[in-house]
Amino acid sequence: MTLFNPSQQQQQQQLTQFSNAGTLTEFALTTATTTIISDRSAAKNRRGFTIFNDGTANALFAYGTTISPTAFTAELLPGGYFEDSSAAPWQGPAVMRSTNSATTVNVTELVLI
Repeated sequence: MTLFNPSQQQQQQQLTQFSNAGTLTEFALTTATTTIISDRSAAKNRRGFTIFNDGTANALFAYGTTISPTAFTAELLPGGYFEDSSAAPWQGPAVMRSTNSATTVNVTELVLI
């Protein structure tokens, strides 16, 4: 249960900064590791990203730089969709690979420039 008392609400001091640029890239995946988004740890300007598997094979996704058939974050089936949290967007790199045959994915990265 959440308690909300309007008189205790404090004024927000900082304006939230929303994305103002998006980059859409299509990647052809094989069973080799492919970096789909670069490391933005220094700039911290990524506001989120989405991935859509528009190919015909399953695709594996992982935060960071390491991925294998048994160690991954998410598996996207053909037509599958993955969205990073906009509340706490990942700033590091991310990689993908296909499970057994070539496939393609569309990645949209949202940033603040």
